[in-house]
Amino acid sequence: MGRPLKIFAYLIGAFVALLIVAAVMFALLFDPNDYKDKISAGVKDATGRDLVIEGDLELSLFPWLAIEIGRTELGNAPGFDDTPFASFDSARLSVQVLPVLLRREIVVGTAALDGMSISLQVREDGLGNWEDFGEAGEVEADEPGPDNGGGTGTVDVVGIAVTNAALTYTDAATDSRIELLDLNFTTGGIASVDESSVVIDGVEIGANIIGIVDVPVSIQITLPAISLDTEAQSADIGEIDVQFMSVDLQADVEPFSYAGDPQPQATLSIAAFSPSTLMTELGMAAPETADPDALGTLRIDAIARVGATSIALSDVTLVLDDTTFKGKLSAPRGTDGFYELDLAGDEIDIARYMAPASESAAGEAGAPETVEIPADLIRPLNARGNLSIVRASLGDIRINAAGDVPSISVNESIKDVNLAAMARAVFKVENITGMVNGTFSLGGRGADMNAIRRYLAGDMSIELLDGAWEGVDVWHEMRKARAYIKGEAEPDAP
Repeated sequence: MGRPLKIFAYLIGAFVALLIVAAVMFALLFDPNDYKDKISAGVKDATGRDLVIEGDLELSLFPWLAIEIGRTELGNAPGFDDTPFASFDSARLSVQVLPVLLRREIVVGTAALDGMSISLQVREDGLGNWEDFGEAGEVEADEPGPDNGGGTGTVDVVGIAVTNAALTYTDAATDSRIELLDLNFTTGGIASVDESSVVIDGVEIGANIIGIVDVPVSIQITLPAISLDTEAQSADIGEIDVQFMSVDLQADVEPFSYAGDPQPQATLSIAAFSPSTLMTELGMAAPETADPDALGTLRIDAIARVGATSIALSDVTLVLDDTTFKGKLSAPRGTDGFYELDLAGDEIDIARYMAPASESAAGEAGAPETVEIPADLIRPLNARGNLSIVRASLGDIRINAAGDVPSISVNESIKDVNLAAMARAVFKVENITGMVNGTFSLGGRGADMNAIRRYLAGDMSIELLDGAWEGVDVWHEMRKARAYIKGEAEPDAP
């Protein structure tokens, strides 16, 4: 080793030794806990809220400049309850010392936050407990200082780890509450490639959601990598995997701009799952069907586009059991706009999805059961669309709940329906055979199905091909069917 290099090595060694001695002296003479009150007072001046640091502050200087904070709470906004707005059990942030001093590189250790809890609240007047932040005025950006040389600094973060967190949202105006419990958010390394490019090596988010349905709903989101261009304000997040209960959704997101109103586009694929199993997982009663294997498999592929006013699914392929639908769907992003549906299916066996026949009521006549029209659920929706099937087609069914009394109009057609299979599944009889085609154009008004049946009017056309109903008075049965539809007394037996 040449003399200049030796001198340089000695200087570096002396510099490191000096840093170690300074760190030891600093740790012996300085106690960060002496500044708790000053920190709390500064937060009070800046936000108007109380900051309570219950745990200890711990500081280390070398080789990592690290700060650890124990139990801490930030108070709620004035006019809200005494629940802390935010709290955590522990937090840690560290920075390597030498890379900052020698190369202007910032190397941050894993930023860890454990036991975080955030309570978002909305009062009956619509005011949120987060809206007072920043009321003191916006901070003006500093003028760029002179270039002191030495090149451009970079930032590398080992990762972010938010564990055992909880987020609660309560809205007194709508009397609603949603909770995210067991919330965990972790990332891999975060590195700045250059002045405007940042790469995040993977993100994982997991939580249990309470408040959407009667049971906790689990969700897990995984992103293998994220690339951000802060100068162009664009993001490339690639593939996303979402696990929602037993449903696995994958999305391949195209690069998009996050400036203003982001409008990403993605190719969606929902792997085959059981709708009846999902309903059971969500605490809902799966409908009983004549075929116990019905509603057993659902798979969806589509192109999703987030637009300025709606979220649209195009190139939809929806496979329900043995039936394939193709078309498009859309939902409004706000309260205005309407839901749209345009799907065409190839073939469906309707009998499989009908309710199984009741053995105790088989062959017995009785008053039709009253079914109330859920007008209060329908009124907020503004939907329109078409659903067609090549074989056993379903046409246009519309429910209008805009007025005081809801109305229903039906324009349907059926084709090549196997009466033997339907009668066997629905009525548990073996003496009906044939194929049926037909069209129905009916309408009625009423708060429930009985009222609608009383005022039902329209046209029906039915064609029976090679049909037979062995041992039955067909005309009497047709009069019984008409009486049932009209809600009238059953005609006397012949």
